[in-house]
Amino acid sequence: MVSLDILSRLVWELRFLSMVAQTAHWRVFGPTSYSDHLLYGRVYEKLDELLDPLAERLTAMSQLQESKYVSPLDQARYVYVRMTSVMPKLESALLDPSLTAAFFYEELYALTRHMRSFASDVAHGEEMSLGLEDILAGTASELETLVYFLERRAQVIVSPVNHARS
Repeated sequence: MVSLDILSRLVWELRFLSMVAQTAHWRVFGPTSYSDHLLYGRVYEKLDELLDPLAERLTAMSQLQESKYVSPLDQARYVYVRMTSVMPKLESALLDPSLTAAFFYEELYALTRHMRSFASDVAHGEEMSLGLEDILAGTASELETLVYFLERRAQVIVSPVNHARS
């Protein structure tokens, strides 16, 4: 059976990052504000779009027997804890447009790697439906596109070693 705990964490992480990206979208300033506004708008809109199929699949898989996987309270708790853990870094990042892009680059790159690792682990156990496999692969692919744009905006220098897939 696919780990519903891990899948729910992926859903909640997408929700968290979408909320933070929307805040960055609102808080842009300086000479790059217009392009940054568009970039972070694209990021949070794409994250919201990617969130829905995963959340619907999670709901279907849990069959509402375990309401914790789709509980708004548990999602809010996750977002609160996660926000608290990154708040000092995020506050600094939101004051410097290049740091904002670097923050999202790091967060989305880590999420993409985590999602690919989860999909690989589950696929090797032959427990994943083709539909879920497609959703995870498609989500990771879309995240990689966002990572690429954020990498360019942040002017992050990525060495081949740092960018190697797990």
